[in-house]
Amino acid sequence: INAEYMGSWLGPVAQPYNIQYYQLYFRRVPGQINSFPGTTSLESWDTSRFVTVSVSSWPNARSTGLITGLQPYITYEFRVQPSTTQEGLGYTSLSNTTKTQQAAPTGPPQSLMAVALTYSQIRLTWAVPLIYLQNGVIGQYTINITRVPGQYGADPIGNVSIVTVRDSSLSADVSGLEANMQYTVIVAAITVATGNYSQPVNVTTQQNIPGASPSITGLSTVSSTQLNLAWNEPPRPKQFGPIVGYTLAYYRSPFMVFSDGTIINDQLFGAADTVHFFNVSTSFPLTSASSLVPLLPNLLPALTYRVSVAAYNTLNTYSLGPFALYQNGTTSEAAPTGPPLQVQATLMSSSELTLMWALPAALQRNGVVMSFNIYYARVPGQDNLQSSITCNAGAINFDADTCILEFIRDGSETSFTFVLDTLENYVNYSIRISAATTIGEGPLSSAVYARTDEDIPDGTVQNLQPTALNSSAVLLSWVPPAKPNIHGVLTTYTVAVAQQSGNLNSQFPQSFSFNTTDLTTTINGLQSFITYSFSISAWTRIGQGPPLTVTSMTAQSIPTGAPLNLAASIVSTATASKSVGLTWDPPSPFLQNGVITGYTISYISTDSRLVSQFGPDKVVVPTANKIITGLLPYVQYRFTITAFTNVGNSTQSSTVSITTESATPTAAPQALSVTGTTAACNPACTATLALTWADPVPTGQASPLDKYVITYYQASTANNNVASNPSLSVSSQASPSTNTVVAATLSRTFDSVNKIYTYTYTITDNLQPYNDYMVSVALSNSFGDGPTIALASTSRTAQAIPTGPPSVLLTSTYNSITASITPPTSYLRHGVVTQYVIRYTRYPTTFLMNGGNSSVRNPNLVTTETTLNVNLDVTQNGPSPLTLSNNVTIADTVFAFSIAAITLSGQAGPFSAPVNVTTQ
Repeated sequence: INAEYMGSWLGPVAQPYNIQYYQLYFRRVPGQINSFPGTTSLESWDTSRFVTVSVSSWPNARSTGLITGLQPYITYEFRVQPSTTQEGLGYTSLSNTTKTQQAAPTGPPQSLMAVALTYSQIRLTWAVPLIYLQNGVIGQYTINITRVPGQYGADPIGNVSIVTVRDSSLSADVSGLEANMQYTVIVAAITVATGNYSQPVNVTTQQNIPGASPSITGLSTVSSTQLNLAWNEPPRPKQFGPIVGYTLAYYRSPFMVFSDGTIINDQLFGAADTVHFFNVSTSFPLTSASSLVPLLPNLLPALTYRVSVAAYNTLNTYSLGPFALYQNGTTSEAAPTGPPLQVQATLMSSSELTLMWALPAALQRNGVVMSFNIYYARVPGQDNLQSSITCNAGAINFDADTCILEFIRDGSETSFTFVLDTLENYVNYSIRISAATTIGEGPLSSAVYARTDEDIPDGTVQNLQPTALNSSAVLLSWVPPAKPNIHGVLTTYTVAVAQQSGNLNSQFPQSFSFNTTDLTTTINGLQSFITYSFSISAWTRIGQGPPLTVTSMTAQSIPTGAPLNLAASIVSTATASKSVGLTWDPPSPFLQNGVITGYTISYISTDSRLVSQFGPDKVVVPTANKIITGLLPYVQYRFTITAFTNVGNSTQSSTVSITTESATPTAAPQALSVTGTTAACNPACTATLALTWADPVPTGQASPLDKYVITYYQASTANNNVASNPSLSVSSQASPSTNTVVAATLSRTFDSVNKIYTYTYTITDNLQPYNDYMVSVALSNSFGDGPTIALASTSRTAQAIPTGPPSVLLTSTYNSITASITPPTSYLRHGVVTQYVIRYTRYPTTFLMNGGNSSVRNPNLVTTETTLNVNLDVTQNGPSPLTLSNNVTIADTVFAFSIAAITLSGQAGPFSAPVNVTTQ
């Protein structure tokens, strides 16, 4: 669609020349949203884009020009330029802006969608045409709906096509359509005229329930529970969708009469019958008005039913069309569908049962009940059954456990009684009864059960087994008598117990009995190792059956009595290993509880002198006496005895305590230490050694603490400073000195933890200062001396003042004197010389002067004493040279020297005799 522009204008005010033509220029105003895409070149002034308008007269007053091919409903800008022969093109006019007129849309509505809202209404939605194809303002839309031809069930007089005009909204709901029909829909927009139509879309209206009922063509009797119904489908224009099934409706007639005069009405059912529904599916589409003939199921026999039918389509199984008019049909008689009622069985005797029952429910008789069948059977699983059932007179065997008896009904009877006889004693029977019409037998009633009466057992229990659990308990187990011999329900068992033989103890009962309902019982409180008889008899509520008796001996147990008269005595030995003899008697016979196979002797030290006791030790012996060896001397032991069977030990006997005999000590004293304490020479030299030690361990003392023997002797030494005075007799290893002291007289302290004494003692005899001695200590008793304890090295006595002087050899120069000193004799030294005391005297001297005249040079006698330290590393046997140059400064002078030695005692010994020397 193209728009046109007709422009008119006045010529120029001044027209000096004849205007030959005008050029009419145009362009599209930029920025318009409804412009054709891709044509932006039309929005610029193009001198080649114009229309030439010729001028026919001069001077020109008004001219007009036509431009075609413009886009509808678009704003354009126009200009005019005149042209003369003489001057050519003149000035261009001012612009004039004009919008082209509207036109019919050239584009269809977009995105058309159709949705069925109901069976007669659809909803349409769409979008506007493309903006540049609208060609104006859309004020309306036209909708064209056409039913697709040739559809199943279409109404020949229904709406074939609908055309409707709507406002400018973009959706519309259209009603008045046929159900389950497909329609084609197109939409066009309208501005000043109708535009192009959209692409068509199809939509199918929803289904509706069928609008007409099927037509029933027949209702006939098939059986006692079925009727046959036939019908034709509803008119197809009224089906409103594919018919996929039918619902049959039926209900029982409220009043009927059986052939025997029994009235069946709603009161018997308790209420009027509700309508029953039965669905029948079918194929679609039906090619013709077929006759559908289903069977109505589950009807009751001999009853009249009212039956109808309605159709349904794929809309919903439960959305039915109208039902057809109800038709009547009657079922035939049948066998009863219900069992007899109120069936009971009661006990009459040990071989008889009384049966009672009534007719089936009226609605389940299905005709006239003519007879009954009584089924009675032994309940399976009973142990007291005969090999096969014995049937009542007139009954027949159905199987090994079941009998059937026919009972003919008197037409006036409504309740019935019958006695079953020749039944087995105390057997549980199940009874079921069925009713029968002329058509057949109905179902059996639920089973009722009854058992014939009990009787006294005539058989004993079986497999009575006694099992000794322990020495005082026996487990009895048994099984009931054989079922045919019980004749009832076992209510209890009587258990009788009696002693038969053994070492009977009057503390235990001789016989007793009790009742139990179990098949096992544990009998406690029996005497050990005794033979008992056990009898079991069974009871029903009627009475007691015969007993069954067995015997059994209880098991051995640990003796309940201890060995008697335990006695202990010393068995003398000459060794340190001591022995004790034990004797005893067995436990009392009735407390032995079995065969005494041996005794266990337990003993433990109980001596209060021991730091820790030892034991218990055990010895097992077969007889009632034993000598226990390997015991420690002088240790108290406590003994007990237990007897044992093959089960275990008895309680302990009374205890007996005894102390083993003494022996020579077996252990040495402990913790010996020796210290040189004092030494003196006044004038004879003496020295002392201080000793400490502890008792031997208590287990090695072997007797009461008696005395200690202290042995010591002078040891040889390689040290020249230690020597003995040859004039004195000294002890030696071959002839040591010995001091024997009573332990109780020594100075001692008691160690309560270790339970021993610690002693102190000082040796004062036959010791010399600064001499080495070996010392040992031993515990001694009347049996002899025990092991000694001695130090690994010698012990040395203290140092004393030297008793001998040193010797000296002097040499001199004019201003010095050198003294070579030899220590005192070794046995007079009494220690290590640490210092010397030097005493020297300078005598007066004369000499000749001036031709022989005598002159006194040193008129005074001067005596000087000084003490010098001795290098302790210097051997003390040889001379020690000492230079006295600092003390002697006078030449040709006489000096007299005496020297004394000092040991660690700190005092000097005697000085040596003076020795003179003259300086040069």
